[in-house]
Amino acid sequence: MPIELSVDLSNRYALVNEPTRVFFKITARAKGEKSETIGRIAPAIVMLIDASGSMRGNKIETAKAAARDILYLLPDGSYINVIAFGLFRQGGIESIGECFELDDRCRSELERSVARLDAEDGTPLYAALTRALDIFRELRARKGKEFPARLYLLTDGIPTDVKDVTMYEDLAKRLYSYGVETVLLGIGDDYNEELLRKIADASLGVVEHISLEQLDHLRHLVKHYTEKAVHTVYRSVRLSISVPPIDAIEVYSGGKVVESSSSSVIVDLGDLAEGDEIRIYGAIIVSPRKAIGRYVIGTISIYSGENVLASRQIELEFIDNVDKLREGSRPEVASEAMAVAGLVRGDIDLVRRTLAMVKDEKLRRTLQLAVDAAGRGDRKTLTSAITKTLRGRVEGG
Repeated sequence: MPIELSVDLSNRYALVNEPTRVFFKITARAKGEKSETIGRIAPAIVMLIDASGSMRGNKIETAKAAARDILYLLPDGSYINVIAFGLFRQGGIESIGECFELDDRCRSELERSVARLDAEDGTPLYAALTRALDIFRELRARKGKEFPARLYLLTDGIPTDVKDVTMYEDLAKRLYSYGVETVLLGIGDDYNEELLRKIADASLGVVEHISLEQLDHLRHLVKHYTEKAVHTVYRSVRLSISVPPIDAIEVYSGGKVVESSSSSVIVDLGDLAEGDEIRIYGAIIVSPRKAIGRYVIGTISIYSGENVLASRQIELEFIDNVDKLREGSRPEVASEAMAVAGLVRGDIDLVRRTLAMVKDEKLRRTLQLAVDAAGRGDRKTLTSAITKTLRGRVEGG
């Protein structure tokens, strides 16, 4: 199979005569052998750089360095457009440079243009996102759907044009409809992390917080996400989980839920790069069965377009012995799932109560980061941890 798919359950058994809640952790790993991939396609990246007055100095210089880094990470043939918002001219927005098919000549020209960028005025964020949406719409019409599309937003402040959050959510939904994944990079202490989270939730996005003390981390993050775009091997991957109608399913994390009923869920995982690992946590509420024995209680499939990348069934043995039920339990899986559910719902007390039982080191570090951030009132770091956990990308904080 081109995708390694594993399922860990909190129970080996279920009771034959009363409901049983079974937590699950589904792990999908992109193996990425060339013979099994859809083939590499040069990505398209639009980078929005806040050029408001508050970005002057190290922030704008680091943003420019990150833009230059992208130019040398992207392969020839890629699309890139670097847009500054917050300028005195052209309504506050200007394309610093655009390459429809990146090559050495365009790299050099765009690098020189980026070097001349300076911070100037306000923060017309809505107008900048609208420009990005127009660009991706035109690219879809020109290239078709099959290319990794990324929007990077670098900002340190609050929008000075549109304030209505619902209008940003609508823009984000439209970006999502064009297959655009968003990376929202908040710099410093003054940007609106709740607005960025709304954009991330409405699209297929993550929020990254960059403190002023670790400003150069911005370049690391941009490099990280660009390399993933470049090494995409599976486009628009979705995961479906179905259970019998008498049972019910809950999904806590892993991607954007696009279809949901009590017995079936489809989750959009986005693009997968070589070596990517996505974790989907949730629970199945298993109803009693008529007789002791082994039953299939669920089916999992991962697919891209019409291609099924991996599938497997979930089975449980139904028993009438409560002591045996306890013996067959895996409390660490239940603790991980409950902690993730607590985090994405904002229930930090639940995260604290379950943290000690979490055995997975990467997840444990992420959860501890979130608990510590909540304890000191650092909503920006907490928001970042939540959005990445929602996407199923646990990278250790």
